[in-house]
Amino acid sequence: MNIQISTNDITDFTGDVIIVPSDSDLTYKKTGILPKILETGGKDLLKELTAIGYVEVGYAVMVQGYELKAKHLIFMPVADHNNEEARINYVGLHQSLRAAFDLASLYKAKSVAIAGIHIPSKRKNFFVHLWNKYFGDNGENKTLSDSETEDIVISTSKNFEKSTIKELVIYKYSK
Repeated sequence: MNIQISTNDITDFTGDVIIVPSDSDLTYKKTGILPKILETGGKDLLKELTAIGYVEVGYAVMVQGYELKAKHLIFMPVADHNNEEARINYVGLHQSLRAAFDLASLYKAKSVAIAGIHIPSKRKNFFVHLWNKYFGDNGENKTLSDSETEDIVISTSKNFEKSTIKELVIYKYSK
């Protein structure tokens, strides 16, 4: 499998599948690249996502690409804005990626792009933040960094080298 890193606009990807990290509410527009995907994909994409509604963190769902250049989109929730505790961790990210790559392979995708994964950090109480800053960690789980998530994408994709996927393009996360 050929793996590339890109800083271009993922909505210009002309391959088979774009994997979109999202919120469990597939139309929640405050996460990563989703506003641009919805704008470029058009009204029919928004209608289909609204009909699906919700996908649990750790799973994935595939839809048409509509007005995007890619044939299909796979939405992979990494957080649930209605549930602070439902944030993806190291194990959950592997599970979500495997689900997304399984879908891509099932539909015989040859070229796959994945948007940079930014996992929203858990909101902290101001005093807890100060305590941790000056007296150390209180044992809360840390969020994964962008480079750690990129490493996880690459290592998980290695499990699919014998699948139909021949090209993986990882788009760097940008706000």
